[in-house]
Amino acid sequence: MLINIAERCLDEEKLINAVNNFEIMHSQNAYLFMNQETFNELAIFYELKVDVETNRDHNGIVSSYCGRRVFQNEDLKFGEVEIR
Repeated sequence: MLINIAERCLDEEKLINAVNNFEIMHSQNAYLFMNQETFNELAIFYELKVDVETNRDHNGIVSSYCGRRVFQNEDLKFGEVEIR
């Protein structure tokens, strides 16, 4: 499921709703994929909810967002978040 949360700025509510809907539909925790620019923007504006880790582990996990694992995917454009 690919969503775009950028209009004029990132729409965190749209992201949270999409993640919640995904988890209800699939009965599993969501994994989020986004490019570094999108992640950095979320980290700047919503730092209380984004756990920023500078080190990646061997699985490519960059950080976590609201308890969900975040992976970097530079094939995505700014504001695009793939939820798996």
